Amino acid sequence: MPALRPSPIAPTVDFDKDGVQHGFLRLPYSRDDSAWGSVMIPVCVIRNGKGPTALLTGGNHGDEYEG
Repeated sequence: MPALRPSPIAPTVDFDKDGVQHGFLRLPYSRDDSAWGSVMIPVCVIRNGKGPTALLTGGNHGDEYEG
């Protein structure tokens, strides 16, 4: 099996740190108006030692200002 490529996504939070953290997953994205842009995906990490993990997700259709 081939080795996995390193992920281009960089988190601004430490997933191994206990406590509550708010931050982003920074996904590099090149647009016509900005070659060095990023898509910032919001994340919240709540951790208190070992145990079960829950993943909560949300989304917005398109990029409408009104939501």
